[in-house]
Amino acid sequence: MICDMKMPGLDGQHFYETLACMGSPLSKRFLFVTGDVLSSHTHEFLERYQLPHVAKPFRVEELTEKVRRVLAEVRPNEPCGEQATRTNAAST
Repeated sequence: MICDMKMPGLDGQHFYETLACMGSPLSKRFLFVTGDVLSSHTHEFLERYQLPHVAKPFRVEELTEKVRRVLAEVRPNEPCGEQATRTNAAST
């Protein structure tokens, strides 16, 4: 799954967290493209879950290499517990 961090209606972080919490196998094969990698919020999210990403603008060769790496590895990190904690904390 190649996903942008900034999208109308649903951003990449929430899209990823939703898929992961649903148990979708796509969440283990995620690659973000972003022009916002310098934002502390975006950087913290990508680092917390060790999510691969490519900064825009990127070369086709760079994207191809990242896709190969994503397909070659399995990532165990699941954000469900933390998302539930944030949601519960926000509602109190």
